[in-house]
Amino acid sequence: MIGYIGLGLLIANFIVTYQGLRHSLFMERYQFWVDGIRVHRDYKRLLTATFLHMSWGHLILNVLGLFFMGGMMEATLGPVAFGLLYLASGVGGNALLLWLKRGIPGYTSVGASGAISGIIFAAVALYPQSMMTLIIIPMKAWFFGLAFMILTIWGIRSGRGGVAYEAHLGGALLGMMIALLLQPEALAANWIYITAITVPALLFLLIAARKPQLLHVDLFPGSGKQPARVLTMEDRYNSEQKIRQEDIDRILDKIHRRGMSGLTAREKQMLKEYSGK
Repeated sequence: MIGYIGLGLLIANFIVTYQGLRHSLFMERYQFWVDGIRVHRDYKRLLTATFLHMSWGHLILNVLGLFFMGGMMEATLGPVAFGLLYLASGVGGNALLLWLKRGIPGYTSVGASGAISGIIFAAVALYPQSMMTLIIIPMKAWFFGLAFMILTIWGIRSGRGGVAYEAHLGGALLGMMIALLLQPEALAANWIYITAITVPALLFLLIAARKPQLLHVDLFPGSGKQPARVLTMEDRYNSEQKIRQEDIDRILDKIHRRGMSGLTAREKQMLKEYSGK
């Protein structure tokens, strides 16, 4: 059963996501944005983005992990440590995302996936012989962790699916680290499994640091053609934001030429939403 801290985090996710979906400016102000963090030094985005989601479906997928895994880990670690695990994994996941996406100034992202990955991998580190399910396949937790790492690295390199795999990877690694710091005896008991899970990720990060050009690969080698680009959730969101800004610019120009009385009811509503009034 989910604990008090887990329940509070779940409610916070629903409230913040509701505000973000209802008010586009709220979403823009608190989402993960590379230039917003690196250039404008708006570091709160590393945390606030973990409570925002692109859609209700996106939110439900994440809070299911919190609901099913949060209770066990809160009982194991205690409420305070569990809360810190969640927040630190979310921020750590976004920090890795920032590092790996630092060359894409307009990149944006939202979601609690880094925090949820931290909770799951804390459980993997402490209970590697327990059973977990990957998609619909039951398996030992240590094998789940290894498969997750490999699929996540592939996801980062392929750049497909509209998923911030980098945040998953960072959250997972930090979640394991925090769990082992809180219960160091687990490292001595489970070091073989932990090593098998972390080595691929650490090797990948070493390569990313030394040869970042190898982060992405051609999924169709030998074809002589670049694959058609697939729009990610972030691409679609940025496209929608551009269209919305163009609409606002058109409305402001109309006000300049005709005054407020020249606006339609829909244009007035759009302006009201934009101004946040």
